[in-house]
Amino acid sequence: MEIKWNAQQAARYRSAGLWTDRTLLDCWEEAVERYGDAVYVTDDLGRTLSYRETDRKAARLAEWMRRQGVRAGHKITVQCTPRVEFPILVVACWKLGAVFVPVKMRTGAAEWVRLAKLIRSRLHFCVERYHRENYKHFVLECERELPGPVTNIFIGERLDAEGAEGNYRMDEILSGGPEGAGCDGCAAADGTGATPPPLPRPAVCADDIAVILFTSGTTTGSRGVLLSHNNVISSERAFIKGLGLTEADSLFMPAPLSHATGFHHGIVAMMLCGGKLVLMEQYDRRRSLEMMDAERCSFTMGATPFIYDYIRCMDEGMKKPAGLRFCVCGGAPVPAELIRHAWKKHGLMVCECYGSTESVPHALVDPEEALALDGRWSGSVLEGIEVRIVDAQGRDVAPGESGEELSRGPNVFLGYLHDPEDTARVLDDGGWYHSGDLCYGDGHGRIKICGRIKDIIVRGGENLNVNEMEQNLEGCPGVKDCAFVGMEDPRLGERVCAFIVPEDPENPVTREALTAYLAERKVSKWQWPEHVEYIGALPYTDSGKLQRYRLKEELKRRRKEAGSYAGS
Repeated sequence: MEIKWNAQQAARYRSAGLWTDRTLLDCWEEAVERYGDAVYVTDDLGRTLSYRETDRKAARLAEWMRRQGVRAGHKITVQCTPRVEFPILVVACWKLGAVFVPVKMRTGAAEWVRLAKLIRSRLHFCVERYHRENYKHFVLECERELPGPVTNIFIGERLDAEGAEGNYRMDEILSGGPEGAGCDGCAAADGTGATPPPLPRPAVCADDIAVILFTSGTTTGSRGVLLSHNNVISSERAFIKGLGLTEADSLFMPAPLSHATGFHHGIVAMMLCGGKLVLMEQYDRRRSLEMMDAERCSFTMGATPFIYDYIRCMDEGMKKPAGLRFCVCGGAPVPAELIRHAWKKHGLMVCECYGSTESVPHALVDPEEALALDGRWSGSVLEGIEVRIVDAQGRDVAPGESGEELSRGPNVFLGYLHDPEDTARVLDDGGWYHSGDLCYGDGHGRIKICGRIKDIIVRGGENLNVNEMEQNLEGCPGVKDCAFVGMEDPRLGERVCAFIVPEDPENPVTREALTAYLAERKVSKWQWPEHVEYIGALPYTDSGKLQRYRLKEELKRRRKEAGSYAGS
């Protein structure tokens, strides 16, 4: 893996104590020692594990993985819904020094195959069922496109015997059944037996890559963000300090654990502060509030749609969960009206945070300041992190003026997996990450995100690559040309709008025909257009670059004239 290393910045972070020699395994072992019998994770499937029970299960799994040949630095891919198996897998990788690589559940077939070839994983863990579909069939079908066989470990309900040969089941490995047999001296995985024998200490250091999280690229599919042990630990120590979290806190995490939000702030932050992580495999807004109340969750975190859902449920008569103190909202600016409404009607504090997978939230609104700030700021820069706002020539702008947001700090990633060109484009030699987001500041550490330079649609906190979506429609009957833009939406932030230049303007292709074509190509539904506008020709510059901002302006004009949603 090619990493972009800045020795001068590394020395600064170590001198300031922001980077140390401690790995995530060191932090985990300290958490087990300090909080052993306290609950670490619980899910809506009725499973609850303490820190010590999680450690024992992870030790059993790690020993099995070691016997499969997994060693320090090897990559392990995981496609798993929010359930207790996910953090067990994370800890097992820490115990071996393996690189944890979660893959989003919403990944189309072509992208799945591309990622599998890019990652070259030793083992692939995945759930058998996803949204009532047999996901195992999808995985086995995709693997036919790979050059060699893949060892799968299936999680959850056993649906059928297909693909059983040469593959395994995680529940049998953890229980010591036929597929987990051979772990000499391992105790019962339910925490009632003796502690499994210690594994050999992995040969990793805190500057090695611990996790690869995928985020949308600008010209290709998802890009693998390389994050070291020090990156993740320093990020979450600043996050914990910014929110004042302790072992008394419980977090309800509705976001996928494959995202930076779920992985960093759910799995890692709760481990570092000794708190409890509460998971729901299949999101439901009313059940979410019921679970937060039953588990006495002190806060929740997610994109704006989740917060809108909770407020709507409470507006409809549901009570605010008894222990819920605040909601942290990321992925899109939080409207002032939402902050005021949540507090005045329900006594619930909503505060914004800002960041990206490459520079995991580095600005945060203190819950105690959220009402006074009234949505005017996206947050104050966290400890140990620097932020610059620059113009097109890279010059710092004055307070109040907008420019591109740059960040530098111990949390900033070390490059993209096997993509030095894109790494060089966004991570400069001085260690600054160029976010592509527009913002302005007050000159005293507060920033406000006000737009985006990069061509990404943020739908419900999910980054969707417009270039990839446009490529998906190549060859679609009835489509002469197309371009995707974000359409403002009060709940999701943005929805997916496609501008279509039809081959036959008198009989334009319908949205149903577009989605049928995409479904046939096994494109993820999240990349399907939700709204269609027709146009005679797309606006291009003389050099052939699409003027996407003109399409956004045209969409706003049409919607204003129509008084509602126009198009299909």
